[in-house]
Amino acid sequence: MTNEKRREIAEAFEKDLDPLSKFERTFVEHELEPFDAALDDLIDYETTPQGTINNYTTPIRQWKTFMERQDRHPACPSERHVVEFITYLRNERENSDATIKPKIRHLNSVFEYWQSDAAFPHDDAFNPFAKELQKGYLSPEDADEPPRVTVPELRDVLQDVNHWRDRSVIVTQLKLGLRASELCNIKLSEINIRHQELQDHYDEMGTHRRVRDRPNSVYIPPDREMNKSSVPRVLPLDDELRLLLIEYLLVRPDNGKPWMFLSPTRHNQMNNSMVNEIWKDHFHPEFQFDEDDPYRSITSHFGRHRFSTLFRNERHWQEEKVQYMTGHKGSYDSDEHDSLATYVHTYYEDIKDRYLDEIYKFGLGV
Repeated sequence: MTNEKRREIAEAFEKDLDPLSKFERTFVEHELEPFDAALDDLIDYETTPQGTINNYTTPIRQWKTFMERQDRHPACPSERHVVEFITYLRNERENSDATIKPKIRHLNSVFEYWQSDAAFPHDDAFNPFAKELQKGYLSPEDADEPPRVTVPELRDVLQDVNHWRDRSVIVTQLKLGLRASELCNIKLSEINIRHQELQDHYDEMGTHRRVRDRPNSVYIPPDREMNKSSVPRVLPLDDELRLLLIEYLLVRPDNGKPWMFLSPTRHNQMNNSMVNEIWKDHFHPEFQFDEDDPYRSITSHFGRHRFSTLFRNERHWQEEKVQYMTGHKGSYDSDEHDSLATYVHTYYEDIKDRYLDEIYKFGLGV
C-alpha cells in the first residue's frame, strides 16, 4: 500500500498514524526508563549468558542513539523512525540485512512487552517494529536493489562535484569498492602515490610495508575498527584516481593527523555519517527513492555495490579475484599460503594490470 493510500484510509477513519507522539512529553517529564523496565522482566541477569544480554542491549543502545538524532523519545517511534533506523544500520553502520533483522526482532520483543503491560500506553493496534518484520524485505534475497546507474550518468554527477575532498571520496569508493569505514580508516602511510611534491610534504606517505615497494597503491587493513574484512588487501590506483588524490592532498589541512581524509570543520578523522552525507549531497534528489519505489536511494554503500557489479557482471572476473578486491576471505587458506604477505603479493600481482585496464573511467579531466 502506498503512503498516500494509507493516509487516505487513516483520515477516513480518523486514525492517527503517529499515535505515540502524544505520550513523548510524559516520558520525558517523568524521566521514565521503559527499556530498563522491560529488560528487568525479559532477562534474568544472573543466569542469562552475556551474549544473549548483548543481543538486547546493543540494538537498544543503537536505537537510542539514532532516536536522539531524530529528537524523539525512543519509546515513542513512528513507522518512519523504524524504516530510517534500518537504513541507518545498513548504510552508516554497514550492517548486513542478516545482522539487522535480529536487532529489529529484539527491539520488537521490548515493544511487545510494553504492549502486554497495561502500565504502558502502547496498545496492540500499533507496532512499527513488527510491521517491518512482516514485510520480509530485511532478508538479503528480498532487499531492494540500488538503482542501475551507468558510467555516463555517474560522470555527469561527478563533473558537478567541485569540492576536491568530496570528489575524491566518491571516486575512491567507486574505483576501489571500499566501505565508508574503510575509506575513513586509510592512513597516509598506507597509500603510496608517486609524486615528488606530495612525498616531500608528507614524510609518512607510503611507508607501510605493504605498499612501500608498490608505487600507486593503497593498503586496506582488516584489523581496524569497523573495517569488517577478514583479510588484508592492496589495491592499485589508476591514473584518474591518483591525480584526483594528488589534487586533494595538496590542499588537505596539514595538522599532523594520520588519516588521509579529514572532516571539513575540525579536520579530524571522517566518520561513516560524513561520507554518507557527501553521497547524498551530490546524488539526491535525483537518485533518492521512497519505500514505495523498487530501488534503494543511493548512499555511500553504492560505490561498493557498483564496483562489485562491474567486475562480476560486466567484466566477468573470477569470483576469488573479486573477493580479494572486496576484502572477503574467498579462497584464502592458511594451510595453503605461507603467510598473509604471500596471499597479498599473489593476488595483487595477479589483478593489477587487468584492473588498470578495465576499471571504469569518468573522464574528469583532472
